[in-house]
Amino acid sequence: MRDKLLLLLTILLIFCAAVLAQKGSIKGVVTDSKTGEAIIGATVRVVGTNFGNQTDADGQYRIQNLEPGVYEFQVAYIGYKTMVFKNIKILSDEITIHNFQIEMEYLTSCDGIVDYWGLNLINRREPATSHIITQEDIRSIPARSTSSIIGIVGGVTQLSGMNTQMTNPIIH
Repeated sequence: MRDKLLLLLTILLIFCAAVLAQKGSIKGVVTDSKTGEAIIGATVRVVGTNFGNQTDADGQYRIQNLEPGVYEFQVAYIGYKTMVFKNIKILSDEITIHNFQIEMEYLTSCDGIVDYWGLNLINRREPATSHIITQEDIRSIPARSTSSIIGIVGGVTQLSGMNTQMTNPIIH
């Protein structure tokens, strides 16, 4: 009787190990396609599932517990094209290494952006926002204090602190 119980436990243990060992994983690095720099905080997602992860400070990602098979992965990051990579094979009980390169996306259309004073607030050739306010722009704006003029620029935050009249604004 004891031998039968030991044999049954051994078979059960082997079966459980075989079932649990069938999961695979994927890891790699997400980089800029032109510069090769690591992209920090990019989202790598398995299309059609709830599996995904974000890249770390070195641009590295890892997604675990994937069933063996062929998948599509979507990589997204602000300022870059959302890209889908197809036919990536995940093997049972193995780590698939796959690096993704994504392309910077340039703003090509300003449809739907309303600029009340007619200022050109977006430079279509730059991925980051920058703005220069000229004398003509200042004259056309119905505001006269520096804090009011600076406040119209997107992404600018003014902190008043103890200075309630904002004669010396703190700008971030």
